[in-house]
Amino acid sequence: MLFQFQLRPIDDIVPWGSEGDYSLSWFGLTDGWYWLKCGEEELFRYADSVLASRKYEGRQQADPPYVDYQVVRLWEDVLEMLPEILTPVPVELLRKIEPGLDAWRWRGQIAELAFPNEDEISQSMEAHFNLATTWLQGRKLDVLHPKEGPRIWFWTDGTKMFIRWDNTELTMDGRSVWASTKGTYSMPLATFIEEIESFDRRLIETMGQRVQAIQHSWDRPLIKIDQEALLREQRERANALAEAFQRVKDCEQTPWNTIAKSIAYFEEQGFPLPKMSAQL
Repeated sequence: MLFQFQLRPIDDIVPWGSEGDYSLSWFGLTDGWYWLKCGEEELFRYADSVLASRKYEGRQQADPPYVDYQVVRLWEDVLEMLPEILTPVPVELLRKIEPGLDAWRWRGQIAELAFPNEDEISQSMEAHFNLATTWLQGRKLDVLHPKEGPRIWFWTDGTKMFIRWDNTELTMDGRSVWASTKGTYSMPLATFIEEIESFDRRLIETMGQRVQAIQHSWDRPLIKIDQEALLREQRERANALAEAFQRVKDCEQTPWNTIAKSIAYFEEQGFPLPKMSAQL
């Protein structure tokens, strides 16, 4: 399975709020660990040296070596980006530039050197920049909660889904943060969609069981839970994947020809594209 997770036992979940006003919601009850299994590589897995450092003295020895957060955060972020990552990128464009750290740095170079003064940006230049780079931004997974979060990109050529990660230079006290530093993994697009459906099904089913158990018995009286809100959110979350796929169907056609022209515009302005990795 590509998307993997483990929920923390209910009795071990730290509630929100302060003493006398503790509470937990559906979101908070998804507390646990998650990771991506890309072949033999595991993304969101901390390097052994980091786990052994003082930064992680609070972790239990038996805890999984992965990002420790609400699992629903990854689920939300992946569903949010489906319209972008399920939209095929033309192979002709991918032969020039692929999502990844090199392209991200190319984008940053343009932003830094072409726009030194935001007050002087022309509308034409800004339009070119947005067209040339927004499609790259939409294929980068938001990872804001862990310190030095891994850098991960998704994209498809219409046949395969590509997953690229590049965590070089992400360090903590001089140590590489992540066990897997750099790589690219691919699978058939249809398989990726099945993996999304599997992730959704397993999370919703597991949380459904958790909600039922809490409805039957809640033995942490100092922590408030809104039972009606819990049931309501479970129903709403169960529909989220279908709504995401509908957004995929409804999204506007991407203007790839115009995007290619804007990329060429910045090449002409002296911003050469990064060297290709020959993945395609």
